Amino acid sequence: MSTFHAADRMIKRAKTWEISDSEAESDTENHLHRSQTGISTVGPEFKWCLSNCDKETTTTTNNNNAEHYDQSVNETPSNATHEKDVLAPPPTTIGSISDSPSPTGKRNRRTQEEIEADKIKAEQKKEEQETQKRERERVKEEKRLEQQKRKQAAELLKCYRPDQCLKYMTICIDPAVLEVAGSEILWESVHMMESRSTIQPQPVPCSITWTREIPQCNTTDVAEMEESSVKEEQIVMLVSQEEFLEMAVSMKQSQLGLPQDDVSDSKSSLLFDFLQKEPGKTGTLAVLGCKPHSWCFQRGVWRGRGLEVTEADIEEVLVSLQLQRHTGVLFLESWKELSRHVCAVTKAVAKRPFRKQAQAEGLSFCADGSWAGGVRVEKDGAGLRQVWQRQLQQLNRVSPAMAAAIVSVYPSPQLLLQAYEECSCERDRVNLLADITVRAGDGARERRLGPELSRRLQFYMRARNAELVLDSCG
Repeated sequence: MSTFHAADRMIKRAKTWEISDSEAESDTENHLHRSQTGISTVGPEFKWCLSNCDKETTTTTNNNNAEHYDQSVNETPSNATHEKDVLAPPPTTIGSISDSPSPTGKRNRRTQEEIEADKIKAEQKKEEQETQKRERERVKEEKRLEQQKRKQAAELLKCYRPDQCLKYMTICIDPAVLEVAGSEILWESVHMMESRSTIQPQPVPCSITWTREIPQCNTTDVAEMEESSVKEEQIVMLVSQEEFLEMAVSMKQSQLGLPQDDVSDSKSSLLFDFLQKEPGKTGTLAVLGCKPHSWCFQRGVWRGRGLEVTEADIEEVLVSLQLQRHTGVLFLESWKELSRHVCAVTKAVAKRPFRKQAQAEGLSFCADGSWAGGVRVEKDGAGLRQVWQRQLQQLNRVSPAMAAAIVSVYPSPQLLLQAYEECSCERDRVNLLADITVRAGDGARERRLGPELSRRLQFYMRARNAELVLDSCG
């Protein structure tokens, strides 16, 4: 009995040992196998231990020892095989999840109406883009044309500027003028000017005319602007002393009612005919020789008519030419004087358009000197003081020094009006500015503004009558 119980305890202990070891090994291996494959399975070692435990309950201790030895021997290859399975990579499946199409990733087929609607939207968007592109190009072209017009206008005004106008002038000299002895002085003087000069036949022989080159706006490129020649009104005709006296005799015969010789081919007659055909032209007879008061008149010198031409007769001829023929006469003693006259006429003709434009302005005095640029007033008020000073300079007999002295005391018109309001009587208002010191310049003597100007400024600032004449206020 004791032996049976002892064997039974041994069998139970062996069972406990076998089960516990098998379970421990099975749990460890199953844990490793799950970590590699991710699949929960029951290991073969665990099944084998369970079956052996059932068998060992009916066997003896010796058989148990033998079976335990066989188990330990057979367990080694099973564990080795399982370790190979654990270390081996997981088997690959042919049909993986990534290769199989997802039901939610399928592209829906569009209907014909949707396709047509998308086409219409695309065409509308394309048309809008084209319209916007054309609008941008139109605005860009308008800006370019506007800029081009401004450049052309600036180029046109350039030929009228006083410092540039001579470059656009051309002096046209008739070849007959240069055939006269001493004419090289005239040619040299003309070449020294900024203007151009040319030798070409003129409508009136032995004359000098002027043309102006004006840029034309018939092209959009400023660099390719063509110039057109415009003839000026002035024409100077060169005559000798004898030719002028012959003309004077002919005019005196006409006044006396005497028969006249045919003088249709004379220089003066050609000039008069030309001026009659061209009403806008202004002619000048340049008489090269001595002055009229130094001429020695002799009876019967001209064509044997027995007429005596006196200095009074010449004066009558000059008046008749100016009133009836619109022709002036200039008496010159040498070619040098003629050269100076031609240069002076060239400058005057060149600056004529600019002077006309200055006279046409409402405030012509603003075009003189520094007035032309005006005064720039900034947003912060810079420049208003200078505007106030120039406003004072517009008054009669107010110099820049006087205006600067007033502005130094009263920097704005409002401050001057406040000072007038603070005066107790009219006399104080009239003499408010009389004692202001005026400094004309460095080293100049200081002087007072004076009561007269103070009185006029008081009326100028406080008068209600717009037609009031300041100089007449007393």
